[in-house]
Amino acid sequence: MIRNPLLSIAVLALLVFVPPVVSAQSSQTGTITGTVVDANNARIVSARITVESTHLRRQVETNDEGNFEVELPPDDYSISVEKAGFKRFVLSSFRTQTAAQHKITVRLKVKVPAMPLKIK
Repeated sequence: MIRNPLLSIAVLALLVFVPPVVSAQSSQTGTITGTVVDANNARIVSARITVESTHLRRQVETNDEGNFEVELPPDDYSISVEKAGFKRFVLSSFRTQTAAQHKITVRLKVKVPAMPLKIK
């Protein structure tokens, strides 16, 4: 039992006002979730996703199901996806919003090896 009335008021104020501040801070980001697939809709594992703006750069990899997730503050970003054997995918302008969930599907194309030149 708290005997000091000022201390009781301070503790009550913390209990009332701290949870909204914590939840407000956690909703200051947006989330990009996505799946990386090939031309046959097969999921691509361990593809590297790079999301960057003028202020921030984040890199993640797709999981065992070809999915990824990145939390970011609101801004304009470019998104690139890379995996050996595939052409690099670039989305040059993507805007995130506070507390929004953005879902994308990236379809990578197989990289065709360059044919050597035959000189006669």
